[in-house]
Amino acid sequence: MGNTFRNTVIYALEMSRRSKVPVLFISGPGFGKTTSINSYAKKYGYHVESVIGSQYAKDEILGYLVNEGGESLTAKEPEWFSNIMSNKKNGKPSILFLDEISAA
Repeated sequence: MGNTFRNTVIYALEMSRRSKVPVLFISGPGFGKTTSINSYAKKYGYHVESVIGSQYAKDEILGYLVNEGGESLTAKEPEWFSNIMSNKKNGKPSILFLDEISAA
C-alpha cells in the first residue's frame, strides 16, 4: 500500500505543479504524506515550509496585528509566509505543507 499511496501523492504534486492548482491530501497518520512530499521537494528543488498545527497558535499561523506605537494596528505576516516569499525572491519554489492543521 505504501508505494501506491506515495505514487499517488507524487502524481498529484506533479499535476499541481503543472496546472498551478493546489492539492489537498487527507488521510490518517502513517500513510507517508510527509515523506512523499519531502522526497518530491528534494528531487525537484523545492523548499518545504511545514506548518504543524499542533505546534502553533492560530495567530502564529494566520499572522498578527501589532500596535507599533501608533493609533492603528499593523498586520504582521506569519513566519511561514516570510520564508516562502524569501525563497521565491531567490528563485526557489516552495511547497506549503499544513500538517495537523485542525489541532491549531
